This record gives sequence, C-alpha cells and structure tokens, in this order.
Amino acid sequence: MIRKTCVEPPEKFTSATYAVDRDIAVREGVRRYGMHGISHEYVAHETASYLGRPLDQLRLIVLHLGNGASAAAIRNGGPVDTSMGMTPLEGLVMGTRGGDIDPGVLLHLLRRGHTVDELEDLLHHRSGLQGLAGRHDLRDLTSAIADAFHGRAVAEWLERLEAAGVPSGRVQQRETVYADPQVGAEALIAEVEQEGLGAVRLLAPFVRVGGHAGAAAPAPSLGADTDGVLAELS
Repeated sequence: MIRKTCVEPPEKFTSATYAVDRDIAVREGVRRYGMHGISHEYVAHETASYLGRPLDQLRLIVLHLGNGASAAAIRNGGPVDTSMGMTPLEGLVMGTRGGDIDPGVLLHLLRRGHTVDELEDLLHHRSGLQGLAGRHDLRDLTSAIADAFHGRAVAEWLERLEAAGVPSGRVQQRETVYADPQVGAEALIAEVEQEGLGAVRLLAPFVRVGGHAGAAAPAPSLGADTDGVLAELS
C-alpha cells in the first residue's frame, strides 16, 4: 500500500522520495538519485574482499571523500540510502559545495534580489570549504593554518583564536588544577579511597556519577584497567 502511494524509487535505491507534494514531484521529476555510485560499489566490493565475507551479507557505510563527497548505506549488497540527492549539492560539506542547507536560506536570498543563476553559482562554486575558509583544498587550508601559527607562542595562538570567535583555553597540568583556590572552594575535587593506592583525587563530577547536582553519591570503584594505569603513574 505504501509503495503504491509513493513515487516509484529507482532500482536498488529505497530512499528516493522527498517529502514534497507527490503530484509536483512526479510531474517535475523531483526525486533522489544519488551520485558516486561507481565509487561506492567499488569500495563495497573491496571491503567485502578484505573482510573475506560475501557482500550480500554485509551492512556498510561507504564514504567517497574528495573535492566532492558523499556517503552511502549499503545493505546486503545494494544501496538503501545516500547523502546526495537529486543533484550533487545535497549531503556532506565538500570543497566548493556546501551540502545540506536550509531551503529557507535560498528563499531568503531570492527575496533579497539574488537571481537563480547567482544562487546556483554560490551553491556549486562558493560554498563548502571555499565558503568557510576561502580555500577548497584541505592541503592549502592546513598549510595556511600552519603558516598562521608558525613560531607563535601559545598565548598568541589563543588570542588569535578568541579574536576569531573560536572557543579556546589553555590545557593545564592536573596538579595546577587541583591547587587552584577556586577549584578547592567549589569542592570540585574529591578523594576516592582505592585499595592498594590510597586516596586518589578525581574531579568531583566523576565521583558523583548518578547523583543529583551537588549531592554526593557513593564513590565508584575504579576498574581493573584504571588500577593498572594509576599504579604505573604512582
């Protein structure tokens, strides 16, 4: 019944419809096609070979990552979903394509006087990494980041990041944190008695697992792996 009332999906691809008026979708050919099929098929077969298992017994998430990027869900050898849709614009953030975007953004820009051709150029050539960072190649982006911070002190790094609106902060040594008067005043550190190790100091939120905020719960027993790590450090 459901299948008869929906736009017929392409063969082997079961997530082909958009949640829009069915008559318009049929009349205008609006449906999800997906892209990078040859790449996804190749990777799926290679994965099955590597695992030594039949492809028709696997469930996979396959990624095609390049200047264009997409993800595909494969079940029993066939694709059941993909991040790309009617065009290569949908899905992941790519080199110059922005991936998923609220359609209302485009309506807003149209009402602000941008033409359809301008929006098409924006979506295809001036979005994604290009729109975010002014560079569409990750190699150029990482090189630019390295150049920007080369030889600079940590304090200057933090100042530049904060000025750019990036949340940042210094990583402090554990003993420095424990010695901070404010940490002590707010009872953020708790001691747990551990057999063979004595008192082990932990941040209080980890001790009050399962308790209400501000109410101490029974101290947890550290796991065997944690015991070994702490023993080596003590």
